[in-house]
Parts: sequence; C-alpha cells; structure tokens
Amino acid sequence: MSFLKFLFKLTPKFIRDIFREYYNKHSGILKVHETGTKKLLLSYIKSPFYTDGSNINHPNYFESIAISDVLKKYNISLDVVDYRYEGKVNYSEYNYILGFGLPFQKSFQGKNLLTKICYHAGPNIHHTNLIEAKRVNQFNKKNHIFLSPERETYWPWIFSTISSDALMHTGNSWTRSTYAEFEQNLFTLPVMSIMDTDHDPLTFKDSARDFIWIGGNGAIWKGLDLVIEAFKKLKTDSKLHIFGPVENERKFYNFYKNYFDNNDSIYFHGMVDVNSDYFKEIIKSCAFTVFPGSSEGGASSVLTSMHLGLIPIVTTQSSIDLDNFGILIEELQVNSTKLAMEKAQMLDKKEISRQRNAVIKHIEKNHSTTNYRNSFEEALKQIINL
Repeated sequence: MSFLKFLFKLTPKFIRDIFREYYNKHSGILKVHETGTKKLLLSYIKSPFYTDGSNINHPNYFESIAISDVLKKYNISLDVVDYRYEGKVNYSEYNYILGFGLPFQKSFQGKNLLTKICYHAGPNIHHTNLIEAKRVNQFNKKNHIFLSPERETYWPWIFSTISSDALMHTGNSWTRSTYAEFEQNLFTLPVMSIMDTDHDPLTFKDSARDFIWIGGNGAIWKGLDLVIEAFKKLKTDSKLHIFGPVENERKFYNFYKNYFDNNDSIYFHGMVDVNSDYFKEIIKSCAFTVFPGSSEGGASSVLTSMHLGLIPIVTTQSSIDLDNFGILIEELQVNSTKLAMEKAQMLDKKEISRQRNAVIKHIEKNHSTTNYRNSFEEALKQIINL
C-alpha cells in the first residue's frame, strides 16, 4: 500500500485528480465499525478512516473521528460513503443518515423510516455562492480581468436540507444566522483547531509584529486580495506572510506574481504543515493573523494560527468570536482592512502579550476536539433521543 501511495504522489496532478474523482464517485460504502444495535450512514468523506492522520490540514478529519467515537459510545454502528457517490445505497439497512451530498439527497426517495440529519461545514450554501460571486465580480471589474468563483456549490441540496429532520452546521452565531429560513431543529457546532494540543508554547521575538494570511481554496472569497491591497498601502516595517494553495488558482496567482517576486516585505510560502518547525519559526516573528473572510463557518486556518498565539484581525463573516482580544474589519473593503491593520500596529508589547494569552485560552476552551465531540454528542442526543 505504501508503494502505491508513493507512485500516486509521482503521478501528475491532473491525472491524480481524475483518479480521485473516479474513486469518490464509485468507490462504494466503507464499513467503519459494525457492532451496534442501530446503524448510521455518514455521507461525508471516507479518507479519515483509511489514513493515519499525519499531515492533516483540515478539521473534517477530526470531525469524522469524533463522530465515530460518539456513535461507538452509544452502540451505533457506522458506515461511511463519499458525498459524491453516484451508486446505489440500500437505505433500508440504516436507522439514521447524517451528512449531505448525493447519497443524502437520494435518501428521500422511496419509503424508508430513516432519521435524516443534514450536516454542513459552514454557512448556508446559497449565501456563500452569492457572496463569493459578488466578491469575484468586484475583483474582475476593478482589475479588468476575468476570474471565476472557486467554491461555488450547485448540487441540488435545498430540498434535502429543508426536508431533513434536523440540521447541524459548524460555525458560530453569525453562521447560524444564514440558516434563518430553515425551521427544523438547528444545532451549531464549534470548529476545532487542528494544532497539536500538546505543542510547546512558542517563544516570540521581541520585535514580532508581522502579519500572516492563511487559508484554503478561494483566495478572493477568503479576502487575500483585500489583505494584499491593504498591505501595499500600509506604512510599516512589518512583513506579510501568505500560506495556502494560491498557486492552484493560476489567474489570481499570476496577477500578483510580480508583486510576490519583487517585494521584500511580502512572502508567499504556499501550502505548509502547521505543525512543522518551518511554519512555527516564521510565526515567531508575527503578531497578527489577518483574514477578511466573506462567508465562513469558523475559519479553521485562523483558529489554528490563533492557537499558536496570533491575534485575529477578521470580519464578522469569518465567524471568529472576538472576546477581549482581536480587531474587527468593519467591511469587506481594502480601506477597512487597512484601518484594522493600522489599529493592530498601534498595540504596544504589553497589550500584544495580553491578547496572545487571551487568544490561546479562548481556543483551548472553545475549539478543541473534545469541545466539538461534546457538542456533537449533545446535538445527537436531542435529535434521536439517546
């Protein structure tokens, strides 16, 4: 198996993508644990149940494992199917289905007594599609270029969502507000940090004042353009470090490539393991994580950087709760982002240190794997009367 994984890594990306898409659509149902008096089908992702957990860069891995642990506790057996699976499913075998996508949608066909629990990692998809389209359109008009949205979702989800017995989503009260049109039982689950919980606290440099932007696919949706343009106008000796798969968005990356290559205050690092020494060494020079997200369910990349001690500069739509720390970006605009970054620069060392400590305590209290597992368990108990 390890040799096959090695060969797969050597295969060109476009070929890997073809194989991955075929596997997701046709690989069938995976039995995770079969002991139980009742049975649940999880329509989500399968990879957490056949990988070793190393180099994980998304909380959906830990969500899946936590869901499995809770089901074991209540003697419910678990099968998992990819949400893109196009094959047949015998729904009569199951008491419950949890998730989204094609298998979830098809569970409404025919006569079955399944309890249907819709699960969304983030805001209402209609809201997200609209906001990303608006942001990309603004970018295109301003820069006389044509980019397409990266994260649009069009599988026919609205009927299965509104007809389900209950709806779970990750995020906070802002994320919850995007589901106001739905009348069924609604449960909000916290997003977790994927940083190792036993990592040693970082020792920051005395001069640490740099900024980072870290995010996944959808650079405009996640406000990277606003950060870059705001940083251009910022009068500062600080640096901006960019982490994420931005190179995969070729038009966006090429638009800023000359600026990346010919600027000594902005550094593009690409994808990175957040538990690596390389990442942590860069973080030691930083104080702030800036993220003007436009529609998030608790931006996990920001939470992870906060876990290391970075102070968030975020929009409300990033769904990051600011307590006695952080700076709010008032609007999804370059000037608002710049003003928030300027406020950050005005903080003295004592205040930065206080906020660092407050941020870490907040993450450990509210965004741990245990916190997610407990919240999922309480929601499930209410839905199916455990």
